[in-house]
Amino acid sequence: MRALQLLIAMNDLPTVTRRVIVPERISLADLHVVIQYTMGWQDYHLYQFSTDQDSTCYTNNSEGIEEYEYYERNPPRLCPINGSK
Repeated sequence: MRALQLLIAMNDLPTVTRRVIVPERISLADLHVVIQYTMGWQDYHLYQFSTDQDSTCYTNNSEGIEEYEYYERNPPRLCPINGSK
């Protein structure tokens, strides 16, 4: 089985980092669990994953997904500023 070494960094002061080794084919749901455990968190906050190479956002925020899909189908209209047309 192939594995990946990840550097997890929380960029607050002081910066907190952890190195973990995970299976190459780990699911995002399982990666979320690994990050929670590694950082000592209790799964109180929403999460999302994306990369510079893949702008697709993976998240556990079902309301956010529904809102995104709504605005994809119904883009907001821009209102004129200061009465200009």
